[in-house]
Amino acid sequence: MTENYTSVTADGFSDHQAVSMEAFLQDGDFHAEEGEMPWEINPGWRQRQEFAEKLGYIFGAIEFMGETRLGVLMAAMALGVVIFYTYR
Repeated sequence: MTENYTSVTADGFSDHQAVSMEAFLQDGDFHAEEGEMPWEINPGWRQRQEFAEKLGYIFGAIEFMGETRLGVLMAAMALGVVIFYTYR
C-alpha cells in the first residue's frame, strides 16, 4: 500500500523532478504476484536514506553559495571569519 508519493522541484537546477515514495509491503503482496520478489531489501536502507538526505542539504548549500549573490557574500564572510580566527 502506498502511503506517500511526492515530487520535489528545484528551480533552475534541472528540468527533471525528483520523486519519492513510501510504501508498506507485506508478504502477501508478493505471493499474489507470479514468481518471487526480484530483490532483497537492504537492512541498512534507513541509514542510507539519512545519509542521502544529509548530502542533499550539503549540495543544496553549495549550490546556494555558488549560484546566488547572497550565497557568495555569505561564503566570503565565513571564509573571512575562518581566516581571522586562524591567524590572529
